[in-house]
Amino acid sequence: MSLSFLSKKSWHVANVSNVEKVWLAEQKLEQEKKKLEEYTHTLKEERQKEELLRLQQEQGLVAPRKERVDFLYEQQETAASAYLLGKPVELKPEDHDIKKAPALE
Repeated sequence: MSLSFLSKKSWHVANVSNVEKVWLAEQKLEQEKKKLEEYTHTLKEERQKEELLRLQQEQGLVAPRKERVDFLYEQQETAASAYLLGKPVELKPEDHDIKKAPALE
């Protein structure tokens, strides 16, 4: 009895669709590995830059930077009733804290 019908079964390893599924899975795994390597490379570069900047700041070659995140906590001054009625919010550039803040060196 011939066993040539086995390659037409859905569970057989020589089935074309099964071979294609395995190949696609391998390609996806390869892409994920490349992304991971690229991410670790960029992370190492960023850490190295931060370390060099820290060393320069310690030696006094570069002035220390202040990292400000105050803008995250600012709230817009808008009347609640006007906003709820659908009136547009008007932002005045002269009222922003960015212009009031001292200039960073």
